[in-house]
Amino acid sequence: MNKKAKFAIGSGIIIVTLSCLAYVGAQQSKTYYHTISEIPTLSGADGRFVAETLQAKCASKYEAAPGQAQPAAPAAYSSDPKSKS
Repeated sequence: MNKKAKFAIGSGIIIVTLSCLAYVGAQQSKTYYHTISEIPTLSGADGRFVAETLQAKCASKYEAAPGQAQPAAPAAYSSDPKSKS
């Protein structure tokens, strides 16, 4: 085989591999957010909606940046009705 043919085959393998990786990555990163009105349509045969995964917001987004004052701690709460706090 000449150099041009080897280069074309090697380039083709690399392009196909990168294309497959891009496709798989795009398929796995899809996210769809449902509105509250859509939830009843997602129910199973028994009428219950069961979430497969739960995505929460990143807690670090709400932390104070370095060098900034920390937010005040919430007031202590007691479930005892006789307690004054």
